Amino acid sequence: MPLENVSIARICLHEVHRRPEEGPLKPPSYGSALLELDGDAMSAFRSRVIAAFKTNAQCMEMAVREYGAGSALANGADLVLARDEDFADVSRVFADALANAQGSRAIPGGLMVAFDGTLGHPATRFFGLMKAELHEGFIKTRDLRARFVNDLFLSPKTKLYKIGLFISDGSNRPALPDGWRAVVYDSAMTRSMRDAAATYFYSTFLGLDIPENAAQQ
Repeated sequence: MPLENVSIARICLHEVHRRPEEGPLKPPSYGSALLELDGDAMSAFRSRVIAAFKTNAQCMEMAVREYGAGSALANGADLVLARDEDFADVSRVFADALANAQGSRAIPGGLMVAFDGTLGHPATRFFGLMKAELHEGFIKTRDLRARFVNDLFLSPKTKLYKIGLFISDGSNRPALPDGWRAVVYDSAMTRSMRDAAATYFYSTFLGLDIPENAAQQ
């Protein structure tokens, strides 16, 4: 499902941790403000989102199952209306929801990226929820040496991320989920293995279902 005319307006990061072996769930680490990116950085983020949805093999439009109070869709509908100064606080609910959805220690932690903007012709609002895993790598320094880091994310070759996009049709409809559709990208999903997508992400976290006509989707 190629995305057209994509414009990213606001981004906020929160960190979700791996479940501990014992004891209570470790709370997320919350971002306190919008992520400020320069032109090149914002262009790179936008290109990652667009590239994820270029191939139908790893993305699919899904059926919205949960849309009541507290659901990803209901919280996201509030998020797109939030003021810039409130965006980080409003988006905290998604970090909490993702932490609770990750029911196994086998699921790695990572960044919960909440973002919004417009897309399509004519342009309509959308919000996105991304789980981006951290990975290791080397950074070249100015003196042609290298520095090892273990907190890289969104590298184009690794594709260690999953994205849920909720797209408005631009109408002012009184009841959810009317006027919204949901599309999910998951690198583990293939054309023949739709159920390889992480259920904790699209189902538990986003409240979506693979449609019955998934082969056609």
